[in-house]
Amino acid sequence: MHDSSAVAYVLAPHLYTTRSGPVRVLTEGIAVGQTILKPSTMPVPAPAWDSRPECKACIGVDAAGMLALYENTVCAKP
Repeated sequence: MHDSSAVAYVLAPHLYTTRSGPVRVLTEGIAVGQTILKPSTMPVPAPAWDSRPECKACIGVDAAGMLALYENTVCAKP
């Protein structure tokens, strides 16, 4: 996520779709470096995630709305 998108989320969270659940970052194997979120709605046991705190991850954005917010904020006349 770029800095401007992080700021936009603080200003207008309604522009973003989020998903909650524990997150892990793989440090070995074929998926090294990948961030994986186990959705809290997934009812299957997942012992590797049990001790992880719940996080909120952005999985979608209203791109036109975010760009309009960016333009209106950056190009606003004082």
